[in-house]
Amino acid sequence: MDHLYSLDLATAKTMSLAGVHRAMTFEQSLPLDRWPLIDIFHAINVARDYERNAQPQPFLQRFIAYFLTATGGGMLSSILLGQPAGFFFSDRVLCWYLLVGLLAFTPLTRRLFRCLTELPLLATFISMMDDVSWVTSVVGGMNKALQPMHASATAVKNSVAAAIVCGILQGCGGGFIRSTFNMNDRIWHVATPKQLTGYHFVFYFTSLMSIMLYVFVNPHSLLTLPAKRGPPLSMGEARWFLIVAALVANTGSDTMMTMARKLLRSKKGKSKKSVAVLSATTNGYNGSGSGSGKGKGQGQGKEQVAGEDAWMDSDPHQQSGQGKKKNKKKNKKND
Repeated sequence: MDHLYSLDLATAKTMSLAGVHRAMTFEQSLPLDRWPLIDIFHAINVARDYERNAQPQPFLQRFIAYFLTATGGGMLSSILLGQPAGFFFSDRVLCWYLLVGLLAFTPLTRRLFRCLTELPLLATFISMMDDVSWVTSVVGGMNKALQPMHASATAVKNSVAAAIVCGILQGCGGGFIRSTFNMNDRIWHVATPKQLTGYHFVFYFTSLMSIMLYVFVNPHSLLTLPAKRGPPLSMGEARWFLIVAALVANTGSDTMMTMARKLLRSKKGKSKKSVAVLSATTNGYNGSGSGSGKGKGQGQGKEQVAGEDAWMDSDPHQQSGQGKKKNKKKNKKND
């Protein structure tokens, strides 16, 4: 069954890949300021994820946490480069983020948003479009470092570290902000991000994508090939390669997580059954002395416990202090 589930998931992802390609082609034919499809699906996925995992919170707190998570990566990379955040250059993009947040967290439309985003095919398509947005953010962060707004920032243009770090920050910086301030909790508090305390797939794969993108594009001509000098891939070709890699990696990680959860559930079920059988056998053995019958053993055990209670009631050493005082008063009257 696990193999069939992974096959169905891979088939759904492959079918949705054609839809992703059509959506991106359709987006190129539209005015990007009016219909930024990648940003819209990214906002929908962040709102859906926050709706699933966050504790109950007031509307304003939930909305701010969603907005910082969705746009935090771009803000961090822009702050590092000393320039305005990207969503400030397009009011329509900012309005789409605000509109998705209102639809996801307003009490009137919250249930409808949840029902629509949980539909199997639509949920798969949203997650795949979010993978496209993930790769696009890494590409945008690196381009931001390679082409800064400040005319005097020539040192940043030639910096390998700035290109790779800005790609990583814009790819997963929002998750860092959410983990640092624990925005899923009812009361926010500062703590070490989960990305640094153990294995975190998004952080490690984002770092790998940023490094791979730099190697593929070779913007500073540091890596030279024997037969040809220059980038082995253009930025667009590298972007499509990383999109396919992200989709395959996410499919593999989802399948492995599903199989691991099923194994854990099966082990828990087996352990519960073994504990129940063990307790039943021990109860029968303790009651009957020979384990010949469950009902007989339980009856004899109850009689034995009742006999022990009666013995404790008749034993003067087990009586309470009030009983002892009453007996002393009766003895004095008799004397």
